[in-house]
Parts: sequence; C-alpha cells; structure tokens
Amino acid sequence: MLRVRVPVSIAKVLKYEPCLISLAVESFYDRDVDSMKHAAKIKKFVSAGTSEEIFRGFIRMSRAMYAQLVQQTFQAPKCYPLSSRNDSSVYVEAELGMKIVCGHEMMYQQRRHENLDGNGTSTWEAFKESLEINGYFKQLLPGSIIAFPGQGCLNVFFQ
Repeated sequence: MLRVRVPVSIAKVLKYEPCLISLAVESFYDRDVDSMKHAAKIKKFVSAGTSEEIFRGFIRMSRAMYAQLVQQTFQAPKCYPLSSRNDSSVYVEAELGMKIVCGHEMMYQQRRHENLDGNGTSTWEAFKESLEINGYFKQLLPGSIIAFPGQGCLNVFFQ
C-alpha cells in the first residue's frame, strides 16, 4: 500500500477498478512523444481552470510498479496542481499521484484514439467475436438463451 495524492476522479476510478493502476503505470513508463502531448494537457482527469479536490489515500501496487514510477524523472504539467517541495513527504505523495494521473490520461487517450481495440469495433464485439471463433457457441442458434447465458450481464458491463 502506497500513500499518494490524486484528484478525486482518479480515486473513484481506482476504487472501482484497482487493476487499472498497472495499465496506468505501464502507460507512463512506456510513454512516447504522442502520449506526452496528452499528459501535458490532462483533459479527462483534471479539469482546466478548476481546482479539483485532491484525495490523499492508499493505492495498492507492486514494488516493480512503484520502482517504475519513482525512477522516471518527469516535469509536472502546468495544469496539474503539484504542491511545493518544502514538505518532502507531501511532495513525494503528490509527485507519485501526478505520475499516476498522467499514466491514466495517456492510457485513456491511447485507447480512445485506437477506438478500444484498434480495428473499429467495440470491446464487446471483439469479445463476442473471439468466443465465436473459438467455438464457444458450438451448434447453438445465435440469440438463444442457451447460446450464451451470461450475455445479459456482459451487455450491461460492456455498455
């Protein structure tokens, strides 16, 4: 468990989908010039011109993910409210939070740009197509309840 300072929007995302921290760290660690442009603006997770509330809390991540974040030197975007360096513990928490926010922004914008799976179909359609290819439905008629009993739950999840 690691104490960080992140905007409330990121805290909400990580509360419901804590596994996204690994994707955010990966996006931040493997960033390129195009993703840096998105991180410089942070359109999705930090509202420009408004002072979004900063949440101080714990985030669970592996030691390797922590090391990937700490070893990267990164200048904070101008739109991100980073605390001063006077209080070192607060600054470290805020800097880690800033890197996590930038990673989420890079990940979000990349997925949005790729249209979720890269070929113009939604994640649900790609998932259903992979089930069909792998023979999950076998000889059953499309649309039957027996063909895919969990489809109702998955439709809600993917919409």
